Amino acid sequence: MESLVKYVLGEMNVIAHAPVTIVAALLIVAGVIWWAMDWRYSGIIANRDAELSSARTQRDEYKEKLQGATPDQAKARIDELEARLSSISPRRLNDEQRAALTAKLKLPLGVLYPIALTSEASGDSPQFEADFSAVFRAAGGWKISEPSVMGIGNRPPHGIAVRFADLNKPPPEATIVMDALRSINLPFDVQQGGNPIANIELLICTKIVR
Repeated sequence: MESLVKYVLGEMNVIAHAPVTIVAALLIVAGVIWWAMDWRYSGIIANRDAELSSARTQRDEYKEKLQGATPDQAKARIDELEARLSSISPRRLNDEQRAALTAKLKLPLGVLYPIALTSEASGDSPQFEADFSAVFRAAGGWKISEPSVMGIGNRPPHGIAVRFADLNKPPPEATIVMDALRSINLPFDVQQGGNPIANIELLICTKIVR
């Protein structure tokens, strides 16, 4: 303890006899600390200012593109564009729809239903019909014919129609097909008609764009 006191008194004696040196050293240390803090936080502030400037630019571009529309109006525009896009995109059955249709169209062992899968010979109709043909074949129990037509008179608005002779008395196969289409939420029309070789016809054509 006594040695510690002597050490402290000795150091204080040194400081008392060299005040200029000590003050200069303290100033240098303070200057270094200030420079380091200024360098560190000036960079942080610069990055923050850059982020704010970028956010303001994106905001202004967004407003310009929306032309003053509210978020709800912007969503309505996007929904409209998506609807228009879907109306002109080629129609196809995805894997999930194929699986659901195959399960719904599967017939009991020994049952055989003829069906005509008729497609318009233009646009995406032949490929869309080919998707359905693959599904009916995978389900089994369907005797499929695949005629192609041009110049459809009574064109179904949805571009797909289930046709049979008596709309008041749909045959069992028509009920099965309609239930299957409803299971995948695929809009279709029901029309009077048919095919000479089958009680039911699934007509696929270009849908009417409203």
